[in-house]
Amino acid sequence: MDDAMCNTRYLRQRRGKGWAAVVYVPASIQRKAGKREIVRGLGTRDLKEANKRKWPVIAEIQQYLARLQNPKSELMEEAVRIAEDFDLENEQLEDGISEAAHRIEARYGEGIAADYYKTATRQRLRASIALQMWMEEADGITEGTKVKYRGHVEAFIEWSNDADVNKVDRRMAGAYVTHVKTTPNWRTGKPPSHQTIVHSIRAVGRLWKWLDLKGYLKEDKRNPWSEQVGSAPGEKKVSSQKELRAIFKVEAQLWLSATKEQPQEDLILLAWHTGIRANELAELTVDRVNYSDEQVFWLTVIAGKSEANTRALPIVSKEAIEVLRRRVSGAVDGIIFHELKPGGPDSKRYWHIQKRINRVRKQALGDAPVGVVGRPSESSGAATLADVSTHRRHLRLTRVSPSST
Repeated sequence: MDDAMCNTRYLRQRRGKGWAAVVYVPASIQRKAGKREIVRGLGTRDLKEANKRKWPVIAEIQQYLARLQNPKSELMEEAVRIAEDFDLENEQLEDGISEAAHRIEARYGEGIAADYYKTATRQRLRASIALQMWMEEADGITEGTKVKYRGHVEAFIEWSNDADVNKVDRRMAGAYVTHVKTTPNWRTGKPPSHQTIVHSIRAVGRLWKWLDLKGYLKEDKRNPWSEQVGSAPGEKKVSSQKELRAIFKVEAQLWLSATKEQPQEDLILLAWHTGIRANELAELTVDRVNYSDEQVFWLTVIAGKSEANTRALPIVSKEAIEVLRRRVSGAVDGIIFHELKPGGPDSKRYWHIQKRINRVRKQALGDAPVGVVGRPSESSGAATLADVSTHRRHLRLTRVSPSST
């Protein structure tokens, strides 16, 4: 059994052999919580299943404890709910908000009371509260994308000291863009790439777009983040396009020879031969691999970046068909890349191996400017390779133009 699935962290086995999630309450809020620990049953006697079920339960408990530690968070949530129905002509509602603010001031102080009153009456909305509202309603994006968006917006919140969203103008937005451009990456010590800058600013801009659609921004307020990722007059233009080229024969051989595991080699080969993103290949199941004859296989790709990405693709490469035959015959529970353990916020099989693939690529190729083909995780198949043979014994690559694919 996988070590991650047989550990008992945050778990306790009850007398009836069922497993329960356990979270200890910090001493500072034990009086408020009325207990030293919170225990919730998981409805299973199987340890592996308990490890799967415990995390959502633990997250819910930790959110509850966070509210006890920080009463402002819960009060702001209440203020936002009130703000949704606030009407300046409703004097009774405004009087009720004022009375609540006085009670809050007596208990928690003037600062929290002022935030509560101004938020409830739509005079103020902190960026942190706006982010929380957005994440709760954003059910059309994946958990992995939510994590990225949240990280980018929280960076702005920290920089701006949690600014009122209606106080953020184009000057402040421009100053933050400059901050992002000039702040070195904490891991590499190098300036961020153009792509990182674009992702960071667009994430914050999407929050403001959501606020505008929901009516939380003043009517005369223009989205301060629009057009912020372009170059200002006088600035050197930065191309958003990477230098793309097909990898050379010797580079492909180096890369393949550096792989230490079969799933990694198979993913790279299939990505090269099909143009399908490696994260989509990693999720393939037996029922989505068919063949019309011995020379042509068909792959049905689903759950891409958009609904339009659902498609059936013919596979004619001998090497790709060889990999598919072997993978289908060795599938476990219908999963072709069964060796890859799901991970990450979206529980994807590509989560762990993508790091190993990129690490091996860098070890083998260094900083060679390979783009679409050299990075199968972003492979789109356009303007890359056709008639590719990448078996270790005989490797033939042909560069093609977009018009010929």
